[in-house]
Amino acid sequence: MRLFLALQLLISTADQTGPFDTLRYEGRDALLQSRYADAERLLKGAIQKGEAEGVVDQPLRAIVLNDLAETYRGMGRFDEAETYYKESVSILRRSPESARAFVMVLNNLGALYRNRGQYLRAAACYEEAMTAAKKVLPGNDALFGTILHGLAAVSAWNGDLQNAQKQLERSLRIRESSLGSESFEVADTLNSIGTLQLQTKQYSKAEDNFRCSLLLLQNLYGPNHSDVASVVNNLGVVLLAQKKYAEAEPALERSVHLYRTNLSAAATQVADAIYNLARLYIDQERFAESESLLREVVALRNSHHHRASDEDASAYEHYALALRRNGRTADAAAAEARAKSIRSELRYTFKP
Repeated sequence: MRLFLALQLLISTADQTGPFDTLRYEGRDALLQSRYADAERLLKGAIQKGEAEGVVDQPLRAIVLNDLAETYRGMGRFDEAETYYKESVSILRRSPESARAFVMVLNNLGALYRNRGQYLRAAACYEEAMTAAKKVLPGNDALFGTILHGLAAVSAWNGDLQNAQKQLERSLRIRESSLGSESFEVADTLNSIGTLQLQTKQYSKAEDNFRCSLLLLQNLYGPNHSDVASVVNNLGVVLLAQKKYAEAEPALERSVHLYRTNLSAAATQVADAIYNLARLYIDQERFAESESLLREVVALRNSHHHRASDEDASAYEHYALALRRNGRTADAAAAEARAKSIRSELRYTFKP
């Protein structure tokens, strides 16, 4: 699940009305509904209109830049997102009256670096956001829960799973008290706690948290939302880990369907969902079915320009296994060689 923070406007000039305001409000609505193409068009239109009118103050412009950056992050266009986040941060850093917005955009920039696997840069953003938040926000502000959520991901990346769990539990308490127990943010934190428990093989606890998160999200957004797809996928994975195949298969099939039909889903999201279903087929020795799925997985990953990852290597390794079990020895050898090459590349890749 990816958490987006489209900024709520806390600036006095936000009460103005006109073409700029119409475009930015409609753009934010499209962003929150994951209609990224519409959001991009509307928010870019708002920026252009504001520049043409020459009456939009800089902090307000920074908020629209943040929303556009969030849009690009949702589309997987991370370089463009980074450019707009940095411009927004630069403006808000010089605007003391917009301190809360500054904290939020810093957090969003940290989330972008997490998406790119650049955890040291993410940590720097989260730590600066936390320092700024402590100066200007009350201790129970929901933003502290959001920043702790990001810091927990950094802790997990560093291998400090115990600290990550403590940070997520603190985040959950803050979010429940400030936003309510049925909020999206609570559902998001439950999903993250479940993900951590899945990593530490606390499967029963993870399953419970995924089910709670899924129930909340379906009540909030209905059964077909992109965030629902993410939690359904996680639930399917933890059921697969427990070898509850009868429950895992429909969950993973549902996740694949939701991602395939979501035009805004990134190629890697679709690939991950299909890969998890293929893993179930391999567990059940359904190699013909798994081969066709894994062929699609590697094609999707090859179509998406990104740094080599463990997920890429694992996809090729499982694809090679399916090919070999289906008697396609030469193709299996080629897939194994590709997996080995990726593993070798990863040993020499540093992500600052």
